[in-house]
Amino acid sequence: MLPIYGEGRTKAFHRLHREIDSAQALELPQGMGSEPLQGQSQLPVVPEDTMMEDIVEDFDERTWNRIGYKQADAETMQIWWDKAIASQMPGGYHKVAVLLLKWTDELDELKVRHEIEELETVFRDCFHFHTSVVELDALRKPQHQMNRYLSYFVEQHDGPNNLLIIHYSGHAMYDVSDDQLVLVANTSFLNSDVSELRVSWSKTEVILGSEDVEGDVLVFMDTCYSSNHGLSRQRQTRGESGKKRKQDEKLFELVSACALDTTTAAPGPNSFTRALINALTELANDFGKSSFSTFHLNQRITLNPRRRDTPSQLWSLTDHERHIRLAPLRIETDHNHISSKAGRYSRGYLMLGLPLPDESLNRYQIEFLARNITKVVTDTVIGGRKVEWLGMKRRLVFSFGVIALVILVHVRLMEVVRRTRRRKKQRRVPKSMATPRLAGPS
Repeated sequence: MLPIYGEGRTKAFHRLHREIDSAQALELPQGMGSEPLQGQSQLPVVPEDTMMEDIVEDFDERTWNRIGYKQADAETMQIWWDKAIASQMPGGYHKVAVLLLKWTDELDELKVRHEIEELETVFRDCFHFHTSVVELDALRKPQHQMNRYLSYFVEQHDGPNNLLIIHYSGHAMYDVSDDQLVLVANTSFLNSDVSELRVSWSKTEVILGSEDVEGDVLVFMDTCYSSNHGLSRQRQTRGESGKKRKQDEKLFELVSACALDTTTAAPGPNSFTRALINALTELANDFGKSSFSTFHLNQRITLNPRRRDTPSQLWSLTDHERHIRLAPLRIETDHNHISSKAGRYSRGYLMLGLPLPDESLNRYQIEFLARNITKVVTDTVIGGRKVEWLGMKRRLVFSFGVIALVILVHVRLMEVVRRTRRRKKQRRVPKSMATPRLAGPS
C-alpha cells in the first residue's frame, strides 16, 4: 500500500482496512468460522480502562494462527517426513558392511567386548548387515594395523550403492596442538610419549573420505572428545572462510558419543554403545522393513534417560543436509536380480523449490505430499529411488495481514499513550480549584 502525502497514520490505517475488505485479503481458513475479525472493517474503539498489556491479549488465537505464529518445528517435520516416505519408498542400499574396532582384551582397559558382541548381533540378525570385528594389538604398530584394516574393508565392501559403517569403542584423547583425535587402549598411554600404542583417527579417516570411495560412510565413535573431531572435520569441509566447498553426492556422517570437550560413560547401562543397541532394536521394531534416518536414530539415543547428561551429537562431514537412512536388507536369493540392481545408482540429483503460503506443514500435509510425490518419482519415466527432505526455509516476506496487525497495534498503543498523558495533566489541577475573581475597589 503506497502512502498518500499528508494522509497521516490514522487515515492511512482506515484506508488500509477498506482495501482489506474490498480485496478480501484476510479470509478465514475453512472450519474456523465466517465472522470477521474485530477491527477488520473499522478502527476498533479502545475502552477507557484499557491497559498496555491488554493490547496484544485482545487478539484472539485465531488471529495469531492466521499469520503463522503456531508452526511445527524443523525436527518434527523431519520425523513426519521420514515416517511417511519410509512407508511409501522402503528402498535402501544394495549392501551394508559394518566394521567394529576395539583393542585386544589384554590392552583394553574398558572391557568393551560384551557390548561389541551385542551390537554385532543387532546389525547381523536384525538388519542383515555384513559384520566383522577387528582388534588392535601391541605386536605391530596400531596405526599401521588400523590403516590396513580400513583399506581392506573399503576394498571388499565399497560400491556406488553401498554403505560402510565403522564403530569404535575405547579410550581417546584430543591433541589440540595437532587438531587430531588420538585413540589409545589404556589411560596410562594418555601422557606417554610412546607413539607405537596410539592411533591417529584423524589420519586414518582420510581413507574413508577419499574421493575414490563411492559408498556412503557412517561412523560411530563411543569415545571421549569425539565431537571435537567432528567440529574440526566439519570446518575443513566447509573451508576456513566458512563457505561450503563443492563435494560429490556421497554422504559421510559421524555420530559422537558426547558433546564438545566432554567425556562419555564407560561400558555399562549408561554407555553410548548400550544406548545405540537399544535405539537400533527399538527402531527396527517400530519401522519394520521401512527405513529411518540417522537424525531419527540420534534423537532416539538422546531421549534415553540414561544419556541426558551426555547427549550424542550428529555431524555431517560432507557438504550435504541429507541424512543416511538405515533399514533391514532384503535377503535376495535371485543372483540375477542382485547383479542388475547393483548397477542402479544415481548419477544426478534434482533439487526443486516449492513456494508455500505457510512457514511449515502439518503432519497430514506431509503425509499427503509423500504419498503423491512417490507415485511420480518411482514411475519408470523418472526412475527415482528415494526422495529426501532437505528442510523448509522461511522466506522474509511480510504478508498483508501481518502489516495490518502491526499498524493496528501501533494505533491502539498511541491512543493509550495519549489518554495516559491527558489523565496526568488533569491530576495536576485539583477539581475544587475555581478561577479567582479580581477584587474591585471597596
